Amino acid sequence: IISSSMDKKKFISVNMKTDYIAANANAFNLDKGFVFRSDGMSEEFCNFLENLSGIEKIGYLYKNTKEDNQVSFDYGIDVEKVESYPNDDGVMEKYGVINIDGIELGAPLSDDGRLRCNVYGADRTTLVRFQFGETLNGMSEDEIRRLFMNGNYIIEGAVIDPNNPTEVSELPGYQCSVGQKVTAYKNGKKFKTYTVIAHIPVIQAEVEANDGANGATRVGQDAAKFYLPLSEFERLYDNPTLLNCTFDATTEDAKKTINSELEEYVEEDPSMGYYSSEELLRAINSEQKKLYIVGGIMAGVLGIVGIINFMNLVVTSVISRRDEFAVMESIGMTGKQLKKMIICEGFFYASLTGILGLVAAYCIGATIINQGLSFTWDYTFKMTLIPGIVIWIGMLFSVIFSSKMAMDIF
Repeated sequence: IISSSMDKKKFISVNMKTDYIAANANAFNLDKGFVFRSDGMSEEFCNFLENLSGIEKIGYLYKNTKEDNQVSFDYGIDVEKVESYPNDDGVMEKYGVINIDGIELGAPLSDDGRLRCNVYGADRTTLVRFQFGETLNGMSEDEIRRLFMNGNYIIEGAVIDPNNPTEVSELPGYQCSVGQKVTAYKNGKKFKTYTVIAHIPVIQAEVEANDGANGATRVGQDAAKFYLPLSEFERLYDNPTLLNCTFDATTEDAKKTINSELEEYVEEDPSMGYYSSEELLRAINSEQKKLYIVGGIMAGVLGIVGIINFMNLVVTSVISRRDEFAVMESIGMTGKQLKKMIICEGFFYASLTGILGLVAAYCIGATIINQGLSFTWDYTFKMTLIPGIVIWIGMLFSVIFSSKMAMDIF
């Protein structure tokens, strides 16, 4: 039941919206992540992707880094106190403590003492892939996209809740209300004030590149995640850094060529990397096979033990009832009739056992296992009784074998 309940589509949908994602290798590294300008995609890699045949709908997502301390944001959250901690190089870095709905959070500060935040620059193709939650004045997605690109609006994102793609799971979720004003500062001076036009629940590819990578945490930590149109992002940040590139394959056949060329490029330049939905699916299938193997071995061992015990019960029953059978034979019952009676008794017990076993399996699956899987985001409960039916069939066949063996002993 657990293996069958693994939801592959859900697992892929909360990690990727495209066939491919390309980025610096560090952006895929769980220990490093996208933190510094050097963690961005190289111009050579971008040129290679643009000239790669068989791809379509290529989208670019830029992001700020720890080195972009000249830019900060004010969205109405006060810094209650400032604390200093040594970074990876041993240099003391300032962090602000902010309080949202009673939850104390940490947020790195820019040079002017305001929040650095995690800030992204999205092009039109990437913008089309966003899934919108609440919007300003209930505007449609097309209206949001059109107004957003004029540079006067900003979108706030929060990590998606896998169990409900329209909601977010990270704490404290959205930190701004739709329609709220957000002011950006550059070099300590007011740059521009934006209006939050929408909320978007974002997947990992819209935050970094790989599930579990903590680069965004090191750059903006618990501060808000803001998305700007690429043209506005380029005005705000000097020499913006490209976080990742996402794209689709035109056909299934094109994927083979794309995979081969990407693999060859990454072998020559290991500082760049890529990931595909096919690889993600293979990883899921591998995990599912492991569950099938472990569960199959457990079920097989228990099933074999049960069948052996059942056969032993039938044989023991026949041997212990010798006198009874002798009396039956003395009054005219033939050996064939005795064997038929023993087999019928065995089938009765096996059938009753199978029915009770399947009912118990269904009840346990529908309650305990269903409840347990409800706490895991990548499972959708799916009932299956096939293993129980297989064992049941094996038990029925064992009735014939054990009954014949018992009668031979008798």
